[in-house]
Amino acid sequence: MTMDSSRLSVCLINALMLLFLAAALTASLVLGQPPALGSVSGTVRLQDTRGPAAGAFISLLPAPSKLTLPEVGEYVVRDDDLPQFELHATVGSNGSFEIGNIPPGEYAVMLYKPGYISQDPRISVAPPSMRPVQRLRIVAGQRKTVELELERGGSIEGHVTFTDGRPAHTGMQIAHEIAVNVEAETEPGKFSRFGGAAHTDSNGHYSIDGLPTGRYIVFAGLPGNMVTTTRGRIGTSGRVVFAPSSVRASKAEVVNVQQSKSHAGVDIQVPTQGLHSVAGMVVDSSGKPVTEGLIRLYPKGEPDLSLAAPPGIHGEFLFADLPDDEYTVRAESYGEISFLGMTEDKTGMRMFRNKAPFAPVSTQVTLAGRNAEALVLRVQMAR
Repeated sequence: MTMDSSRLSVCLINALMLLFLAAALTASLVLGQPPALGSVSGTVRLQDTRGPAAGAFISLLPAPSKLTLPEVGEYVVRDDDLPQFELHATVGSNGSFEIGNIPPGEYAVMLYKPGYISQDPRISVAPPSMRPVQRLRIVAGQRKTVELELERGGSIEGHVTFTDGRPAHTGMQIAHEIAVNVEAETEPGKFSRFGGAAHTDSNGHYSIDGLPTGRYIVFAGLPGNMVTTTRGRIGTSGRVVFAPSSVRASKAEVVNVQQSKSHAGVDIQVPTQGLHSVAGMVVDSSGKPVTEGLIRLYPKGEPDLSLAAPPGIHGEFLFADLPDDEYTVRAESYGEISFLGMTEDKTGMRMFRNKAPFAPVSTQVTLAGRNAEALVLRVQMAR
């Protein structure tokens, strides 16, 4: 839920990706040596029925980039570091598929069908029970045949309601709807965000399926507000409530999910009373408002899933609708990414990661029956 410089870098890289693709195509035409392409075909079956996985989506994703960003300084992004277009197909009624025109290289197989456990190489954390993603090596002109299988997953469902009895549902666009997510236990006592979000319906009901066997905690994320900043209006993250009703992941209900089993009644209650706010401003050593960076708020000792907001045009910030608890408020900044131009040989982009404007600073605040006193976070600006 935080904003960082890697997001800025990805946006810039994606914007310039077509430049490199066009250059590569032009070079191949000039040399008269178009690359020899391969293909992959085969079948996808369902483990539980042994029938065809009709309608499943299959995609080949190139090996992930090895690009790493320096903390500060210049670096070069070359065409091999850029995201590539996906090669994909939809599985037919008989379970067969074919993907053609595949450039030579290493690929990971992504498989998706509702209700079944996704095989997605982009998932960085997963329960121990999850199968490793299948990988393929395609050489020039090769026609490869594979047989793949999808496992049915377990599911978690329940209702999200406010403590006054109203269903938690906005009726607005998905981007502004109440989202429900899970965190999976990746090692004893450690939970990490897993999979995508479900959304509540008009009755506050949600359902998350395709889950591997494992232990999970569930949380609802409410829509955030908009803040007027020096860069325009920017959205903030909304408050997070773990099932059954806590801002702390350590107090969440743990759900033991078994393959193909449904776990109903995992309900979340969002408090509507006894809520307070934490507000303040960020200033430098001279007292001048700081309008760059990010303010995070999280229950003391549990920073993994925080609320986040940029400072406003006067350095101000506000976190509302918070239950009584101990919190950490932290101001932090990130080094922005600049594009310096192409390399001399025209094979790469010269980039520069700037130094973070200020060192992070944090303070503790306790909410006990009333709003917190206004905070002043004083940061030391970088020289």
